[in-house]
Amino acid sequence: MQPGVWKDWDAAAWGQALLRHYFVGHDARPVSRLSISPEELAKAAGASDGEAAPARDAFLTAVRCSAAAFRRHLSIASLERHAWNRHGPPPFLAYLFFTCFAAASLDADTADEGVFRERLRQLLGHHEGTSYALGDLSRLWEAFAAWLEGRHDAGEPYRTLSLPDRGRATLIGYSVRLAFPRREDRLKLRALLAASSAGPAPTVPEAFQAIARARDRFSTDFRHVFDRARAALASGRDVPELQALWSAILEAAALADRRDSGDVRIRYRLLAQEDELGRLEPFVVTAGVPSGTRHSAQFSPLDEPFDQFDHLVCATDGSTGLIANLLLMDALADKVPGLGASPISRAVRDGVLLFRQVDSATWELAVTRPTEGKVRALVQSRLSDAFMRLVSGPQRHPREARFESWCEVAAFDVTELAEARESTAPELASVRCLQRIEIGPQLQLVGGVRVDGGYLGLSGLLPEVYCAEAEHASMFRLSEESGKRRSTHIATLEPVGERPGVFGWSPGHGDLEGPYVFAGTRDGRVVAPREVLFHSRGLSHDYEYPTDPARWLVEDCSTDVAPAGLASEIFLATGIGSPTRLPAVDALALESVHVLRNRSVDDNNEHDRLVEALAAILMARKGIAESELIEILGKIVRQATGFAVWGIIRGWVEAGYLDCLTRRQWRGRVYFARRPQLVLIPDADLGSIRVVLHGLAPYRLRSAAREAFSRAGATPLSASSLSPYVPAPQAWRFTSVEHVNASIAEYRELGTVGMREPEELVGDFDSAVSDEAPLPPGYECQRVWDWAAGGFRRAHGSAAPDEVRIECHTRSNGPDRYTIVAGCRRRTTLSRSWALLDGFRLAGRRAFTPVGSVAIVRSGDDGPQVPLPIARVIGLRAGIVGGPAETATLGQHYANATDGPSARRWLLAWLSGSRADEQVARRFAWLRAATDARGLDTVPIPADLRRRLRGLHALPDALSIAERRIPRHLLAHVRRAVALTES
Repeated sequence: MQPGVWKDWDAAAWGQALLRHYFVGHDARPVSRLSISPEELAKAAGASDGEAAPARDAFLTAVRCSAAAFRRHLSIASLERHAWNRHGPPPFLAYLFFTCFAAASLDADTADEGVFRERLRQLLGHHEGTSYALGDLSRLWEAFAAWLEGRHDAGEPYRTLSLPDRGRATLIGYSVRLAFPRREDRLKLRALLAASSAGPAPTVPEAFQAIARARDRFSTDFRHVFDRARAALASGRDVPELQALWSAILEAAALADRRDSGDVRIRYRLLAQEDELGRLEPFVVTAGVPSGTRHSAQFSPLDEPFDQFDHLVCATDGSTGLIANLLLMDALADKVPGLGASPISRAVRDGVLLFRQVDSATWELAVTRPTEGKVRALVQSRLSDAFMRLVSGPQRHPREARFESWCEVAAFDVTELAEARESTAPELASVRCLQRIEIGPQLQLVGGVRVDGGYLGLSGLLPEVYCAEAEHASMFRLSEESGKRRSTHIATLEPVGERPGVFGWSPGHGDLEGPYVFAGTRDGRVVAPREVLFHSRGLSHDYEYPTDPARWLVEDCSTDVAPAGLASEIFLATGIGSPTRLPAVDALALESVHVLRNRSVDDNNEHDRLVEALAAILMARKGIAESELIEILGKIVRQATGFAVWGIIRGWVEAGYLDCLTRRQWRGRVYFARRPQLVLIPDADLGSIRVVLHGLAPYRLRSAAREAFSRAGATPLSASSLSPYVPAPQAWRFTSVEHVNASIAEYRELGTVGMREPEELVGDFDSAVSDEAPLPPGYECQRVWDWAAGGFRRAHGSAAPDEVRIECHTRSNGPDRYTIVAGCRRRTTLSRSWALLDGFRLAGRRAFTPVGSVAIVRSGDDGPQVPLPIARVIGLRAGIVGGPAETATLGQHYANATDGPSARRWLLAWLSGSRADEQVARRFAWLRAATDARGLDTVPIPADLRRRLRGLHALPDALSIAERRIPRHLLAHVRRAVALTES
């Protein structure tokens, strides 16, 4: 039975699950209490920690029936032989357990209803006035207890049931007194937690301390359970009393918080994003605006609220840096009403801010300790040594944060963070976010990729297992046979190096698909199981995309950026585009820019696995964060390190597998899968049609296309790429449009599109970057382009008077903005690519070099890129995708291909900011080719002529000639060509 199937269980299935949960186990003591809370229902169903409310709803849905049917289930008729043969468990178990739930639960619908039968009616959804005699309820409990005793005596693994004294309630006494805690104790517990500052998720220490202080208010039975639970907690033992008490605490805390939620108050939330150096930039958002004096803080409305938080706390100039500094100095509470009472201020005073990732680009303050996933921390410098003693795993060192007296700890898995105890880190023992929020053995997953309620099942991306109490860990496959659930041992996981409690996979372990159970064991018994659903290959390609594309921006070519949506498809057209001529790949293979053949996704196992991983993730999620994409890329593609990482991602975007979207109102880049479609490209010479499978096509779709087009008689084309890291899309040649239409009519998987001409897409180069556009409030300069190093670096000092300066400015609630400063002229853009193109042009520097017959190359591991729509068009037209590469001749570089010399001349002229006359461009192309002749008497270009050639930014061939020695007899021709161009 797959995880999540419990949502559709009937009453019989719930009865079986609750029987296993309460009465099957290694504890030989009789069961004398039943803690039936939403949390225990979730545990019984194998649901996750956060699914208590859905589990409660599913249980109530299963037991709801007509009043007559409910009376019949709890009547003597259920004990008759035709209803229960005594060999199996009683069929009425779910209804018995439901009476315990109703007897003591503080369910939100009946928390304030004191009459037991009225609570039954409300939970069952029956009409007012419905009555329930319940005259046989005690007999059913006694029959169930007798059955358990018989099974136990027969050697079956059942615990017996010790029924309590019914007292005066002879009919409902068992249900009322078996339920733990009793209703009056639950009400006291709810009031106690409501009066504390624990909130809906108390830590173990603060909950136990609060109960200890008020212990005498509770019943004798509650005190007995509490004392046993507290002793077990202190000794590290797991006993039923501890589990029952903790479930009651969680239920009462959630209800206490719900009662307080009606109060009108301003809520604060501390979020953080990364700067370009990977450091945390915290900022405060609010739900609502407080009244009162604000001094140096103001509340700026957010165009795009973060959940219900619709205002940003900022300084009078709109920036958030000062606010973050004041917060970490514990000096902000005086300026922001109500902040001092929020968990944020307590965390600052504790000296440890633990952040967990909440979406693709944002981290939030964890006011209690997360149970799984990666965290990062801001720690007061005085506490950093103690904090690092709690962090196991690879050796780490805190680094200086952006804030005085604070340091930062980079992301690590929360399972590597030990609990702060008086014996190990006394200075941190009271820090709330480091305290336990779970009791008993827990099996947690480390790493892995979360997908659609489970994990990605690809080998190499599987999560590791962490269970501190386990000596061994195993995995079992779940299956259904003849209506019964079976488990088959699949693998024993191995301890991982110096990481106690962590178990990993042996080399060569295969992919996983379907439901499995991990089991942590000690002394031959299971101490912590966990059911997990794995997904391997994607079954669909209907990827998630932003609900509102207008809130996102994409790189454009007529302007710098445009709203996502139609702009992402601007290079495509309806119908069939104009014909192209494919370059002769065999000849190109001999040039200095190597064209690699047979480079489709199917030709490389790493690329195939990356596509499957991304397809599975992006079917279930709206986008993947850049940091997570880099992490997955590094785990699958072995050579994706160093300079290649950013180039690989850019290459996959240009090749059409992914779209890179920038948030319009927040920082951060997020990647979305492009839905596959067929691009039709006529061939100018052969009269045939080239069909390209464009988009992120998983294996199932690629395989179906191959089979369908093979049956149709199409010719598969070799996939060509300029980069070993970027696969080319699959393509086929069809004899005619009719041939294509007939094949696609049979295939019916994908739609068809054409392709626009590059010249149709571009706008005026100068209009893409705005002159004198002021930066909005709150932006701060973080990085400046380093011409010597070829990358953005931290801003230091000012530029020389004649140097072009490219600056990157950031703020929390807006995309990065770039400013190009040339003398007294300032130009701004939202696009990194356009900022570099414009900056290189104004600085008189060549961004791209023509190499070979059709390629252009940008040297180094960073720099300008061909604007995205144009890069996609030229790659499709040429049938060659671009990307990063490294050769002995060119070193590290990024290359793109065009479909011919004329297209390349046009592209280089446009990228340099002007449209050169075609005749002049051809003249310089001829001269550059003539300078390649060997064995001639060559001379250097005179200084005056070299200076004039370097000024011809629109003519890459002229720029190339300026850096060469040329045959003596061509010198006059070069002077003549320059003069004609300048005239």
